[in-house]
Amino acid sequence: MRLFVVEVRRLLARRFFRAAVLLLLVGVASMLGLAVKGSHSGSQLVFTQTVVAITSVTTVLTVLAAFLVGATAVGAEWHHGTLAALLVWEPRRVRVFTGKLLALVVTTLAVSVLVYAGAIGGTWALARAIGKVGDVTTGELQSFGLGVARGLALTAVAASLGFAIALTARRTAAALGVLMAYLAVGELGLRLFSDEAQGWLLGSQVVAWLGNGYTYVVGRCTLTASCRTGPHVISMADSAVYLGVLVVVVLAAAAAIFRRREVA
Repeated sequence: MRLFVVEVRRLLARRFFRAAVLLLLVGVASMLGLAVKGSHSGSQLVFTQTVVAITSVTTVLTVLAAFLVGATAVGAEWHHGTLAALLVWEPRRVRVFTGKLLALVVTTLAVSVLVYAGAIGGTWALARAIGKVGDVTTGELQSFGLGVARGLALTAVAASLGFAIALTARRTAAALGVLMAYLAVGELGLRLFSDEAQGWLLGSQVVAWLGNGYTYVVGRCTLTASCRTGPHVISMADSAVYLGVLVVVVLAAAAAIFRRREVA
């Protein structure tokens, strides 16, 4: 518990973390400003419609920020040599790994909840002031709440992946490099090269997770003989398994490497 509290305090004290929180708030304020501008242009601001769009963008911003915070938090410790000093105080590496990861995830989720609350509360206030709140059914409210919960879960996954990659590579830049390389080679290259690869790409799984399913079309088969053309569906359950296995495997590999690696 003491290690967890110490790691939370260290994370909150980092300049990049504070900058990321500030940028998230600026992003939310900018989206609310655009909503006001749209209402002045003749488009009525309806809460039930606007809040979905604003929270969707908020999810993208928080996921990206969580990955960067996770990568920079441990990358900075490698760079400044504080990780080696920490292991002198607490030599049990698995405990250190777990404490750092839990502190990162809990703190990131807490900030994300506040950012979501600001986005939703700001949209509601604007709708009351210059637009229309509209009728919100129980089903719509439940669906919206589940969507926000899925966004928070994805934020935790992003923070964990950024943390694991930077811890393994000892560099924040390495995590950013992996992200950029995957986007260029995987999400763009493979998606253009093969229709059937779409089902295995992280982007497709993220869309399925956030959107309660994703349908893609295979026009031609280029990779496997068992491929079939036509529409294919990735369910939310499929994406949950994919993301869960991905984060568990990456974290387990990072923990195993960190446990045996020489730290100096």
